[in-house]
Formats: sequence, C-alpha cells, structure tokens
Amino acid sequence: MNHKQRILVIDDDRLIHQLVSVRIRDLNASISFAADGASGIEMAHEVHPHLILLDVGLPDMTGFRVCERLRDDPLTREIPIIFLTGTDQAEEKVRAFEMGAVDYVTKPFNPAELRARVRAALRMQALVEALETQALSDNLTGLPNREAFRRSLARCLEYSRQRAGTSALPAGGERGTRPWEAGEQRY
Repeated sequence: MNHKQRILVIDDDRLIHQLVSVRIRDLNASISFAADGASGIEMAHEVHPHLILLDVGLPDMTGFRVCERLRDDPLTREIPIIFLTGTDQAEEKVRAFEMGAVDYVTKPFNPAELRARVRAALRMQALVEALETQALSDNLTGLPNREAFRRSLARCLEYSRQRAGTSALPAGGERGTRPWEAGEQRY
C-alpha cells in the first residue's frame, strides 16, 4: 500500500469510533466517521473510501439498508464493506455476505482480529485497483484504452439515468476529471 488508504466508519457509538482509531492506527490509513446511515452515505460520496466499516444498528436506518443504497449507487457500489456489529446471529451474517459484504466482525472485537481483517480488506482493494488500472490502460503508452472509455460512458449514463438528468463526458486533463479514474470521478 503505497498511498494512504481511506476508511469510513459508520457507527452511532462514539466509543467504537475511538476504539477503531486506536486499533488500526498502525495501518497508516485516514479514518472518517459518520454517526448515522444518511450521513455515512453522503460521506462515502465525498471521501470515496477504500473500505467501509458498517454497524447494523443505526439510529435512522439499518446497516443493511445503508449497504443496499451503497450497492445501488454506481459511485459507491465497488467499495468493500465490513459489517462491524454486536449481533452474532448466523442469519444476519449470511444476509450481510449476500448483500456483498467482504467480512463480518462481531463486537466486542478482538483488536488483533480487527486489524488483520481490515488490513486484508485494504490489501485486496489495493490489488483490485492495480489490476483495474492495468486492464483499463494501454501497456505501452499508459493511456486509457477502449474499455476505459466504455466504462466511463456507462457510469456517466447510469448516474444520469438515476438522477433523471443529462450526461456529458469530462474533457479530462486535470486530476480526477479523467473518465478512467473511476474512484475520483464526479459527474
């Protein structure tokens, strides 16, 4: 992990925010916090984290609903989610994995286990991003290829369709405006 990765914790318990910060600080990641589902979804759009730690029991909606909304949105659907919750029921774990969670950690969590699971998820995300970059660029020039253009166009059209607006592809040139930078793109 060469660059500082971003983690978003969506949990209404301030103590969990503090514990997570202390337990994973050696990972050299920036950590943002949200105390409810709505602000967590908003922060996911602003911060575009590499990983989300999500509680099931939130004051405004369930963590499952938050996960569903994140998965339905083209800008957040690929962000890995680890459910971090006090519920240890098998049905909820199965539901979390069926919704696309990469892991499920039960509170109270073992600090070493949490660190290991977060580290593994961040490593996997870094590998996925590296492979994605390779797949979307020309090996010789490093310029975006046809598949990068196709995906950018599809994202733009999907985003526009969801918001019943018009679409335009960015001209590119500045950091975060190139269509092939999926994680940085804002339409």
